[in-house]
Amino acid sequence: KAEAAATDGVSTALRALAFKEKAFGRDYHGLAPTLQKLAHAYKAAGDVIGNRQTLERAALLASKHYGDEHALTAAAYNNLGAACHRCGEHDDACAAFAKALKVAHEARGGRAFHPAEPREA
Repeated sequence: KAEAAATDGVSTALRALAFKEKAFGRDYHGLAPTLQKLAHAYKAAGDVIGNRQTLERAALLASKHYGDEHALTAAAYNNLGAACHRCGEHDDACAAFAKALKVAHEARGGRAFHPAEPREA
């Protein structure tokens, strides 16, 4: 039953992505949330390769549209790093996490991170 629900989740997310790509194009920046939902569906279905590939596309899309000084780009690369780690691709995971940290640092205007600092939602 859970397996069928996960497969349905992937199918639903793929249909939503196809619809939005047809309406807005493959490079539309608004695809990022849809790609995140698809990646989550792949993860729930146990498809680590589909999860990784989808998050890689989301990271490239974020970098292209938001630039390498934006928090959304940092989050996208962080998610990609986690996906690479789940696939056992540790060098790629390290590279994605390093990119996420660099972008996050730039997004903060070069200010250091402080654990006690309140976080923005």
